[in-house]
Amino acid sequence: MMSITLLYEITDRLNIMDAESVIDVTICNSLTKLNKKLDMLEDEWEKIDHENSFHFYCGVGDVILILEKMIKRFKTEAKQNDLQIIKDSLTVIPIINEIIQIAEQYKTDDNLAEQISEIIDELDEFADKANLLKTHEEYLENVDKNTIKKLFDGMLEIMEIPKKLPTVTKC
Repeated sequence: MMSITLLYEITDRLNIMDAESVIDVTICNSLTKLNKKLDMLEDEWEKIDHENSFHFYCGVGDVILILEKMIKRFKTEAKQNDLQIIKDSLTVIPIINEIIQIAEQYKTDDNLAEQISEIIDELDEFADKANLLKTHEEYLENVDKNTIKKLFDGMLEIMEIPKKLPTVTKC
């Protein structure tokens, strides 16, 4: 729940910056702290062996990527005195809050998995409009292919789908 407290602090700072029409780039320190906490949360979801764990892992991972983009934009736009990053950040924070609250429960039932998948779609939509999604190039820089492969292999195993499909020969 420490992540939620930190998120509330970030929200308060964003609201103050918005009211004062000034960017305080030191918010990046708080965003970085939140990302480190979410990295630990993501690691915990990676260890959970359940068919729904991938939804929660992805939700936390999406938040991490959005916060990374937010940090990058704060650093860039502070130099240009472009206040748009404040408004863009405020549009996604409530959705990020929802994802963190669900993920920190460590429950893997089907209803929560469906709910977090819908919230992830909403987050992606809002983040896209707010220019807080990483480009394909930025995204691929941080992808841990071994982790993704391990998660997919686990899903295939749970669903009893062979990792290698038999080859079919034509007659």
